[in-house]
Amino acid sequence: MLLALVITCAPAMASIPAWGVIGKPGNGLGSDSASPFAIAPDGTPYVLLSGFGNQTLTVMKYSSGTWRPVGAAGFSAGSSMASLAIATDGTPYVASAVWGAGIEVMKYSGGAWSMVGNAYPARPWMTNWLSLAIAPDGTPFVASNDDSGFLAWSNDGYGGYAYGTVIKYVGVSETSPTGWATVGIPGFTASTAATISMVIASDGTPYMAYSGSDRQVHVMGYVGVSETYPTGWAAVGSPGVSCDFYAGGLSLKIAPDGTFFVAFSDISNRMATVIKYLHGSWITVGSPGFSFSNAGIGNSFSFAFAPDGTPFLAYATELNGVVVHFSEGVWSQVGDSIAGSHPSSLVFGLDGIPYMTSIDNGDKVSVLKLLTAAPMVTGISPSIGSTSGGTTVTISGSGFLGASAVKFGNISATNFTVNSDTQITVTAPALTASKVDIGVTTPVSSSPANAADLFTILDPASILPGAPTSVTATADRGQARVSFLIPVPNGGTPITLYTVNATPGNITVTTPVSPVTVTGLANGTAYTFSVTATNGAGKGPTVTAANMDRLDLTLDGTGNGSVNSSPPGIHCTEGTCGYNFAPVLPVNQVVLTPTAASGSRFSGWNGVCEGTGPCSVVMNPLYQGVTANFDVLQNAKIVGNPRYYGLLQAAYDDVPNGGIVQAKAVAFAEEVTIDKSKSIVLKGGFDSDFSAQSSSSVLQGSLKISQGCLFVDHFAIK
Repeated sequence: MLLALVITCAPAMASIPAWGVIGKPGNGLGSDSASPFAIAPDGTPYVLLSGFGNQTLTVMKYSSGTWRPVGAAGFSAGSSMASLAIATDGTPYVASAVWGAGIEVMKYSGGAWSMVGNAYPARPWMTNWLSLAIAPDGTPFVASNDDSGFLAWSNDGYGGYAYGTVIKYVGVSETSPTGWATVGIPGFTASTAATISMVIASDGTPYMAYSGSDRQVHVMGYVGVSETYPTGWAAVGSPGVSCDFYAGGLSLKIAPDGTFFVAFSDISNRMATVIKYLHGSWITVGSPGFSFSNAGIGNSFSFAFAPDGTPFLAYATELNGVVVHFSEGVWSQVGDSIAGSHPSSLVFGLDGIPYMTSIDNGDKVSVLKLLTAAPMVTGISPSIGSTSGGTTVTISGSGFLGASAVKFGNISATNFTVNSDTQITVTAPALTASKVDIGVTTPVSSSPANAADLFTILDPASILPGAPTSVTATADRGQARVSFLIPVPNGGTPITLYTVNATPGNITVTTPVSPVTVTGLANGTAYTFSVTATNGAGKGPTVTAANMDRLDLTLDGTGNGSVNSSPPGIHCTEGTCGYNFAPVLPVNQVVLTPTAASGSRFSGWNGVCEGTGPCSVVMNPLYQGVTANFDVLQNAKIVGNPRYYGLLQAAYDDVPNGGIVQAKAVAFAEEVTIDKSKSIVLKGGFDSDFSAQSSSSVLQGSLKISQGCLFVDHFAIK
């Protein structure tokens, strides 16, 4: 068959940092919330969503290439404001203002969401801002602008605002039935708090920023209630930059070097400003109102630090979402603008790369990551498919996050999943017989064509099957049972038969299905089994089976005992036991260890083992057998009977009425029960040939007499 070689060229794209979607855009639920975002200590991204209009909460995490609910979807209802935080042990927490209840905090543990304490009384219709943070010791803190007792009304027609309050979890008790206690006094802010943001310092101290009715940005830290600080809170410097009305999207952060920063947007002109606390004063970072265009307020505004301390800010303009950073004295854009995006939470991952949540004009939430590397394909499997399409291809490489298209030559695949930054699974489209490059397109660029991405499309009638999988050969006496799974891919036409070959001897068996038994094999011979599949196009590649060689163990002799194998498989206490062992690397061997029962001894091996100690059996041959011999110790005998006994109980059971049992001068570790209607004599202390009583015998155990008579001579019981 002639194949057409299709050479494709990737479209020219600027290989600059660009924002790419993690998973699928609009990843599951509509949202009318800020969609808080957090990254767990293990690097797992989490996002909090509220169902549009119904105010139910759902937390989702990104795992194995897709966003999955954490616990039940819609686990909390009636929430007017919500906040997400991850503890240092990886536990997700959610705080929300719930209608008719107050402030609730829930955590995900043991596969379900559960309340942390009980609801803290608050007025949800007044709790317009909520900030949840977890202290280094794991204590949850919540800041809100509802204090359930301090209410102020503005004179500008915007309604009522409450003073700021911070609570922390102290555990449910008689004195704290909700489990929550205020930090300082409730309503501690100097004026009403229109917007708030809270952080916990590394020493566990909570700090809260708020926009007051005095049109100033305030930052306060908890210092403890005292005569000097009756509220328990002290201002960090003087109030910061003035706002014409109030500071929207207020975000308080602590830089890696401990410096306080506050980012906000003035509601009057919607321009962004960042201030920091330095040498006892608040100063602007760059110019006040530096944003390129109107900066979104409220939910469309977020501030974060890169690991090196560089400030980053995400905000929405009239048309796009924009991220900027402060470097070399100026604010400059990072990556491309995101059309129709309202940025929400900006967070840095463990890899030092920024992520953010973005809400589009349809209230659908996506998570974006800043992509800095061009995609590169380094391998595809399988590399052959049918003209009819439908082949599932796994693409390996790098830079795949945010992939917007996968192409086979110039034809786009309609079904693909970005499993990770290094793997994509795609279903091949219908194509003409040819060879094409598989290309991946991300917001950064398209992958360059190379030999590793070349995919061959063939007519189904000419496609050979792949090799069978999971091939094993389980041995028995003179035969082996070979089993396998159908090849993936199985070729363009149905498989008609499988050929199984055993060498040496070149013994061949064909079968239409698995398994098949290969007979006529020689025990003690090492065999290699191979399997191939055949369809209308011919034979596919050969695959070698993993041998499960057979080892049988038989217990023999007059005594008792057991044999155990390492690796486990044989635990034999009587008769014949066997097991098919998988190959054990680096040395394919099984160790058999004998253990004699009380009154018996291990006298040696027959077969492939020898000696009287543990035996190592090399498992290359098809089938092997070994015998373990256990003999009775000649510890006791019955006068007039040539048989020897290892245990006193066995001798007692056999001795007739009026008989005499003689025992060597050894210790008997057993429990002896005299329970028959007969009278016997038990004489101990005999020498090795039972010719003289030289000392005493010892019973190391109990002696129980319930019936009959027992006369004892030269015996001690311990």
